[in-house]
Amino acid sequence: MDKSIRIRKPIKLWDILKIILAIVLLVYVASRTNFSQLLALRTRFSWGWFGITLLLFSAMIVAKAAQYYYLLKKKVPYYRVLEFVVLQNALMNFVATAAGIASYLTMLGAEKNVRLGRASVSFVVVKMVDLVAVLFFFMGSILLLRPLPDEVIRITIIIAIAAILILAFFFSAVLFRRGFAEFLRKTVSILRLDKIDFIQKGLDLLDNLAGQNQGKIFRLVLSAAMLSFIYMALSMAWGYTRIRMFSLDIDIATTTFVHSSLQIASWIPVYVLGGLGVSETLSVYLFGLFGENPVEMAAIMIGVRLVFYIMNGFSLIYLPVETIVHTNLQKGNNV
Repeated sequence: MDKSIRIRKPIKLWDILKIILAIVLLVYVASRTNFSQLLALRTRFSWGWFGITLLLFSAMIVAKAAQYYYLLKKKVPYYRVLEFVVLQNALMNFVATAAGIASYLTMLGAEKNVRLGRASVSFVVVKMVDLVAVLFFFMGSILLLRPLPDEVIRITIIIAIAAILILAFFFSAVLFRRGFAEFLRKTVSILRLDKIDFIQKGLDLLDNLAGQNQGKIFRLVLSAAMLSFIYMALSMAWGYTRIRMFSLDIDIATTTFVHSSLQIASWIPVYVLGGLGVSETLSVYLFGLFGENPVEMAAIMIGVRLVFYIMNGFSLIYLPVETIVHTNLQKGNNV
């Protein structure tokens, strides 16, 4: 039997701390640049690259919706899944990651053909195969970047260890199922961490995963893999074009390393407002490892952030358009 995801009120102090961190880091990034660099963004901005970036951003949403659509065995119409993904994406980037996840699970759980357990399992599987895909691009960029700065080597080791632990955690839940889930829940309770909202939600997702058939999970992983690699390829291309949008010519290997590192960093539960502050700080630091001017890069990352929010806002147009089109089609069919 599927176990329902318990919806708890977020820990307000934790949310406040994340917002404070985001503001502090954003102020720090802004302090690394100057007003003349920010003004120069207007003359450096390329509408051609903006158009390509917007197309890639839209394609990423479409690909992600297709991934969920096939994992849900087409039990929900694609246009509905796309609606869920658009809203989830907007909430994750305008509010917090947890809000986007909760919206996805809540909306899919309300669909008559989809059990909440199935929705949560599809979400976990997508996250795991996405991690494998982003690691593929991350390691590929490492092979192309020579010579590697010492800091990059250290970052690579940390990321590799973290990814192995996450994947080991996932496959332990699939292979050992209830025993692993119960052991982890008891451990968290002993450490008094079960009151933390994101940990509790993670345990609930784990319970749903442990309750599924092993063979079914592995089939889901294989089904999601191809679309995940397509999605990540689009994401890496988007990471490159958003830099070119401000007339900065950096090789694809470097932008892939930075963007894949940001993707992996998004797993750290401090992201709010789409990684505001955290993403910019990491980008300036990581690009700096390859000799990019931090003053110039800080200004560009602020510009990238503004365009990022504009694109997320633009994607929301789909929601009223989809409603209008679907309503008119229903009226036409009823005539």
